[in-house]
Amino acid sequence: MAEVLVTGGSGLIGWRVVEQLLEQGHGVVVFDLVPDGENLAPFRDDVEVVAGDVTDLTALLRTAKRQGTERIVHLAASIAFASAAGPARAVADNVISSANVFETALALDVAGVSWASTIAVNETRPDYRGEEVPEDYRGSPTQAYGISKLACEVIAGSYRDSTGLAAIGLRPPTAYGIGRLTGGVGLFNKAVFEVAHGRPGRIPSWDPLPAQPIYNRDMAALFIAAAFAGPQPQAVFNTPVLRSYTAAEICEVLQGLRPGAEVEPEPYPAVIPAPPIGDGSRAREVLGFEPHFTLEQGLAEMLDHFEGQPG
Repeated sequence: MAEVLVTGGSGLIGWRVVEQLLEQGHGVVVFDLVPDGENLAPFRDDVEVVAGDVTDLTALLRTAKRQGTERIVHLAASIAFASAAGPARAVADNVISSANVFETALALDVAGVSWASTIAVNETRPDYRGEEVPEDYRGSPTQAYGISKLACEVIAGSYRDSTGLAAIGLRPPTAYGIGRLTGGVGLFNKAVFEVAHGRPGRIPSWDPLPAQPIYNRDMAALFIAAAFAGPQPQAVFNTPVLRSYTAAEICEVLQGLRPGAEVEPEPYPAVIPAPPIGDGSRAREVLGFEPHFTLEQGLAEMLDHFEGQPG
């Protein structure tokens, strides 16, 4: 068993990472700027929660050293809406914080780091025809979020090449699930919340291009697998999904789970441009990862959960 530091460990994916690490018998410390007490409530007696800023290298290093950190899962970040509103802050929250994580891992001889990039490092262009693209597909972001994450990928590759650091970046696509109703993915989750309470839901859409939804339980499992994978010749991996869905197809799944539900597609805001469809075969082959939760299973669990919450 290992001591694992999880930055952003109370977020949408982070709390599922914490949940699964504890189930596997690992020790966990959560390092989060504003810890979400509701997400972490089931584990309050089993984890140490440190309120800290990952841009503060001294605080991060002190926490990791005290824990005896052996693995790091780095999820703390400025997400799309916040990055668009404050591009300078996005550079600090995403680029500087990731460099601090890598420096901490080197200083403490951490055996493995997984960290969150994004499928938004790529955007579609007029010549894109809907094909699956590999990790080396041209990086062409136009928004602050994607640009900052692309910079992180370059920095991670530099650390790997110059120091041998075992750091693996993962590109989550539409990672949905219980745990957040804000931000880009929050638009998806909020639509499910509304359907659970008998109100109209609006599924964000890149019509006619599909999305690649992956349940946060599965996404968490991939981050853990990457943190424990050891050194790899590649620094970045797309996320495997069971299949792609158009927004209309997602609406149909929701209506099948809640007959009579009023749910329809709605275009994504401009700050979340359409990404290409990522080819996840590298993660399948190298990390041995395969998602388990179908869209129907993930949405059913969310609907049941949200029905028990105040509307």
